[in-house]
Amino acid sequence: MISMAARPVEVEVEQIVARPESDAGLIRSGLADVRQDGRDLRGALESFRDDVKAEFRSVWNAIDSLRKDLQAEIRDLRKEFQGEMRELRTEFRGEIRTLHGELGEQRKALEQHRAETQQQFREINQRLSKAMIWAVLLYAGLAGGLLYVLARGFKWL
Repeated sequence: MISMAARPVEVEVEQIVARPESDAGLIRSGLADVRQDGRDLRGALESFRDDVKAEFRSVWNAIDSLRKDLQAEIRDLRKEFQGEMRELRTEFRGEIRTLHGELGEQRKALEQHRAETQQQFREINQRLSKAMIWAVLLYAGLAGGLLYVLARGFKWL
């Protein structure tokens, strides 16, 4: 078959009018060429569509693979984080127990110191009470002695 693109078609009006059968043949030939080109174009488009579908499938498969990898990594990180949180929680609870025990010991020491201080205040209060009794007795003795001196001075005795 001779391609129409290979030879230039120069058709004069007289030739078209003079030979209508040859024009119909040319039209049929051109129509057949257009149909063949349409079939070729359809095949090329279908091939392109199939190639694009294959590319999209490979891209989606790669994305799906990445999604699965990311999910696995996130799962692993979550497990690791939860493990570390458990360790920190355990360590923190141990520290709290230790501090609670130390605080209890400090509280006991403070209570003991307070009890000792109260006991010392009671002892000081008792000593002051005894000293006041002695002071009153000494004051009474001083007053009696002064009264005796006055009575002797005024010759009452």
